[in-house]
Amino acid sequence: MYIITHPWAHSNISRKRALIKDSPGKPPARQAERTKKPGNNDLPDGVEQKLWRRVFVSTYMQYIATLANPWEVPPKLACQKLQVIWDAIFPNISYTVTSTSTVYLITVQRVADSYRSFIGSAAIAIIIAYLESQETLKHSDDNRVEFATYALDKLHFLYKKANGDDKSKFRGLYQGAFVVQMFGAHFTAINGTRKIHGLEKPGDNLNPVGGLALSCAATLNHSTGKVSNRQTGFNDVTWGSSTRSYVKSIMRSFQDEKFQAVITSAKEFSKKSHCSGNDRAVDDAVDDEDLDERAQLVDISESESGSEDSDHTIGSDVE
Repeated sequence: MYIITHPWAHSNISRKRALIKDSPGKPPARQAERTKKPGNNDLPDGVEQKLWRRVFVSTYMQYIATLANPWEVPPKLACQKLQVIWDAIFPNISYTVTSTSTVYLITVQRVADSYRSFIGSAAIAIIIAYLESQETLKHSDDNRVEFATYALDKLHFLYKKANGDDKSKFRGLYQGAFVVQMFGAHFTAINGTRKIHGLEKPGDNLNPVGGLALSCAATLNHSTGKVSNRQTGFNDVTWGSSTRSYVKSIMRSFQDEKFQAVITSAKEFSKKSHCSGNDRAVDDAVDDEDLDERAQLVDISESESGSEDSDHTIGSDVE
């Protein structure tokens, strides 16, 4: 390899070196000190760590799961809700939650970590467990790719029964085995939550629409291999639009009776895992998320019992 340099380049370098050598000494610029992230040890005196981790954070996480956009909660709204939770769980410790307070910063970080780490890891484990349980998928990367392509095509993985390519015959929207198990991981994460009077307003939607939508997005995320890289990881930048599209479908067409059925199934998976160790309304304006295939999803099944028992069920063999 040849490197071509111009004669003047050396003279410029020499002059620069001379200038540097003759310049009066200056103290090296200090690198900006990194702001230390607050931890549990920075919480107000008197806070019981067990109550903090298992009850306070879990209760806030449960609230976040009911929002139409769980990825981004306005700080003002978050502080209001955290204050209500704080006053109920730590009534003897006077504290005001603000967007710069330790309680706010730690809680927001813990919730984000739960979705990125705990629930993200659960998605990987669920999918790998299924692949390892199938003889045709256990040792064949090609078969796994073919299976993943099929599951993602027309969003087969969302349905309890989805055989072929005719979506009019698909049944059990948001009841696919992978989604239900991922939703179960959500309930595992919020185990210990408390019912707090005044946390929700009359008329608020109390179903965890955001939690279900995040479960769908997490399943899709890890089935595509987007796990570790920051720009392709499970976060608002790459999966926020998908999550909000799922929310629109759920809020527009998913009946409460069927939502409760999904919750019941998800909690059953959550129990198994224990044994083994500002405005909620969705903007109706037409935008990219409205046109997204996920936002157009509608559950057309009348009943889940006694229909198409022979239809293909993705991931149904996973325990």
